Amino acid sequence: MTRCYILLGVIMLYASSCGADNEEYQPLFKCSKRLDNPYGICSHISRKGSRYEFDTRDDELNMIDSVGISWIRTDWDWPSMMLQGTDSLRCNHFDTIMSSVHAYRKNVLGIITLHRNFKMTELEKWIQYVEQTSRHYNQVPCWEIINEVDIINHWLPGIYAKDYAKLLKVGSATIKRENKSTKVAFSGIANTDTKFIDSVFSAGVSSYFDIMNVHRYSPKTVEPEVLLDYYTQLSQKLVKYGLRKPVWLTECGTSSAVGWTTEQLQANRLPRIFLISFACGIDKVFWYKSRSRELNPKDKEDFFGLWHKDYTPKPAFYAYKTLVRMCPDKSTRPQLERNEKIYMATWKRPDGKKVWALWTSKSNEKIEINIKGEHIVYNMKGDEIHQEDNKFTIKPSVTYIVGAKYIQMAN
Repeated sequence: MTRCYILLGVIMLYASSCGADNEEYQPLFKCSKRLDNPYGICSHISRKGSRYEFDTRDDELNMIDSVGISWIRTDWDWPSMMLQGTDSLRCNHFDTIMSSVHAYRKNVLGIITLHRNFKMTELEKWIQYVEQTSRHYNQVPCWEIINEVDIINHWLPGIYAKDYAKLLKVGSATIKRENKSTKVAFSGIANTDTKFIDSVFSAGVSSYFDIMNVHRYSPKTVEPEVLLDYYTQLSQKLVKYGLRKPVWLTECGTSSAVGWTTEQLQANRLPRIFLISFACGIDKVFWYKSRSRELNPKDKEDFFGLWHKDYTPKPAFYAYKTLVRMCPDKSTRPQLERNEKIYMATWKRPDGKKVWALWTSKSNEKIEINIKGEHIVYNMKGDEIHQEDNKFTIKPSVTYIVGAKYIQMAN
């Protein structure tokens, strides 16, 4: 497969005659030239109870399928997998999940976990859980070794960088023994700029994972465009330790809780997060999460979903669905540039049509756009916009232009 190789930083390519800044952003990581099943979502279909989606998994999968999402990230909890006090695998629960997942032809990113009382003296028991789980479910294409291990001391004190390095090495070796083609993802990292991560990277782990795995959110007033700096810093970190790996963003999003953001702002940010990530060389992006559980109006964690607790869609649902329609699987990797306050991503779909997506970070900007060729303009919801002239108002909600031969923003 043709690959995009590591390029450090944001490249300033040119400045216009009127002095405006124009920047073009290049892929920073090892990546495919065309998108390859890039859309994912986090869904707790593996957990029972009112906070989770096991009991409503078919509703979950139907909604996920209607968006066009191909990957689901969910937990394969150790306590749920193994009968307490035994070495026997408990399969019925997860067999039921996989039956539903297969019916909808979805890929699973399974999370290998620890339990709250785990100690490194129990390593053999953990290896047994990993071995039996990866053997029985060897159709799972990718396993993540423990979620957000850099903040694990918040809920499981006593696990240090050297311990995670060991867990990663033995866990990866165990999984690969069962199926060499299975991919292993590094722990989804909440913050890569820590001594913990430096210590893990220094412990000779490069050959024990296939995919670098990070998390990044857009809280309150933090807009997705900050990802451009974050990805540059991440690429520098990986280069420092000789880690030339594909990168997945397996948690991202923003809460629509009162006092946090609004449902409309959540929707505005979604396609920008994906398009910026793809342009920077991220291979797969997983939105967190599918359903808003909405049990506590004061808890921001209850309002990250694409749909409400009763499965009625939020605006972000339509924003995601439109994005997948405009930039489907096997599209060319979006190219991103910025002209002063306006960001523009462009790509070619498998049907041969070129698509442009334009947005701003915060303000509305009026601009003239010269467009050559027959085209259709769509808003973020996927509604066709009847544009009478070449004067556009570009907003934080993405505008799509489909089918033109080329477009040019007037200075």
